[in-house]
Amino acid sequence: MKRIKEYYKHDNVINFKSSISFNVHKLYKQERDWTCSLACIRTILSATDHKVYSEDYYIKNYKLKPGPHYSKDIKKIGLLDDFDVKYGCDCKSIDFDLVLNLMNDGYGIMLESMYNYSHWMVLIGFYRLGGSIENDVIVCFEPYYNNIRLINVDEFLGMWIDGDYKNSKVEKDFIAIR
Repeated sequence: MKRIKEYYKHDNVINFKSSISFNVHKLYKQERDWTCSLACIRTILSATDHKVYSEDYYIKNYKLKPGPHYSKDIKKIGLLDDFDVKYGCDCKSIDFDLVLNLMNDGYGIMLESMYNYSHWMVLIGFYRLGGSIENDVIVCFEPYYNNIRLINVDEFLGMWIDGDYKNSKVEKDFIAIR
């Protein structure tokens, strides 16, 4: 039986028709309770030819302070200036199809959600399993617990909201890197 959505509503249609995945070469666990963004960046960069520096290197050289770091923060400090990057903070409208199309164009994707409050994860794959987002799944690398997580797309879309939305005004934050 299909759930009736009366209060917790989000995009319930994804137009992207096929399954897709992104191959990372190494999974980087976050070393501090606030460095999920750095762990995700390092994980995505492992799929490039660029050197992946330590968490300490990024913290020291970019003068990062404890706390969550959103796409607008990462962009402002210039941490990814040497890469082709798309930031959620630059988008007027964000939906899951945008993210999947970027992944299809060769970008590694990190998504910020309310899992563990203002938490970044790397999108490893999207799998169409049967006609609706209630059946489709995503595979994410979750750097806090250092594990791969299989998440129902319907569930994720309900949690895909910036923990600092009141200030950031970026409802569905992401960073796409290639």
